[in-house]
Amino acid sequence: MYQGTLLVDTNLLFDQMKLSTKLGYVWQVLTGHTGSVLCLQYDEKVIISGSSDSTVRVWDVKTGELLNTLLHHCEAVLHLRFNNGMMVTCSKVWII
Repeated sequence: MYQGTLLVDTNLLFDQMKLSTKLGYVWQVLTGHTGSVLCLQYDEKVIISGSSDSTVRVWDVKTGELLNTLLHHCEAVLHLRFNNGMMVTCSKVWII
């Protein structure tokens, strides 16, 4: 387990997130999304990411373990925020 500031880098080509130290050491690679990671937020416990694969995924920041996958969107997840146990996500849906 790394004790310090982590940098989160999303790779649009390989659909993965890399957790790195300030010195560039890749500490953990998170895989699971099948589309590009478009948004994320994290705190000291979890990283929550939204993707063009229409899912929201919750990761343990210390272990990199995938904790949960939310399958409630029919379009890419464009934005998310969480605070005090509540999460809000949004995607683009056009109805004609």
